[in-house]
Amino acid sequence: MQPVAGAQAVLVPDSNRDRLDLYKTATTDQTGRFTITSVAPGDFKIFAWETLDGNQYFDPDFLRRSESAARPIRVTESSKHSVTLQVIPTN
Repeated sequence: MQPVAGAQAVLVPDSNRDRLDLYKTATTDQTGRFTITSVAPGDFKIFAWETLDGNQYFDPDFLRRSESAARPIRVTESSKHSVTLQVIPTN
């Protein structure tokens, strides 16, 4: 799997998806890496899209179509995670 620069990584709460303040985003660098900080503890799913049109990730139908490519992740107060994501192509 080749690294993808410029992909949009989005951390989405697993429940409480109406809490927009829990969503976090980052753009991958030239090596395909990204960092998301200041995340509230909880269960999330992390997605990576090739490109996004605005804040599409707030749309439940849009998320549902990409759910199989998301990775579940549990964030604790001082946790650090390294995950490899499948980039979701833009349709």
